[in-house]
Amino acid sequence: MRRYDDTMNFNKNWNEYKFGFGDPRLQFWMGNEALYALTNQGNYSMLVDMLSCNGRYYYVKWNLFRIKNETMKYAVDAITVESYNTTTSIVGRIRGRAFGTADNINVYSPKSGKTCAEHHGGGWWFQTCTEFHLTGNYPNCANISSNNDENQRKMKCMAISGFNCNIGCLLQAATMKLRRNN
Repeated sequence: MRRYDDTMNFNKNWNEYKFGFGDPRLQFWMGNEALYALTNQGNYSMLVDMLSCNGRYYYVKWNLFRIKNETMKYAVDAITVESYNTTTSIVGRIRGRAFGTADNINVYSPKSGKTCAEHHGGGWWFQTCTEFHLTGNYPNCANISSNNDENQRKMKCMAISGFNCNIGCLLQAATMKLRRNN
């Protein structure tokens, strides 16, 4: 996955996330079927690079990342946090979480009564909708709202600034990179 501006819409349905979308040279989602096939042929690590709206770079590295098949809703099967430069390691909490989109429900937002994907955009391994979400609605970093609820519906990593989702936790760019472990 690569995302760096609002020209690619990540509010897609289950099949689009299943098979992938976008251009791998630009912005894209590789597809959950490809991600499943790749991560189940050996041990893979994943590095997530993030650029926050305040211009700081953050990362999390999982030395093991694997998802289950479509029948299991591409749930994160194995994940082990190796290192990170955020304030907490909540980015590891997606273990066991099923992937969800607006048309394939997995978790509801307690505030809105909608699915996490309906309320926050995109598709993801939602836990509580708002902690770590790289496919959420793209933020306008030049015009950040002081409304914490509005900010929580955007592309973010709350491990950066905690549950007060201010400019620091909103992301203007993110990339997920896989590598086979030797």
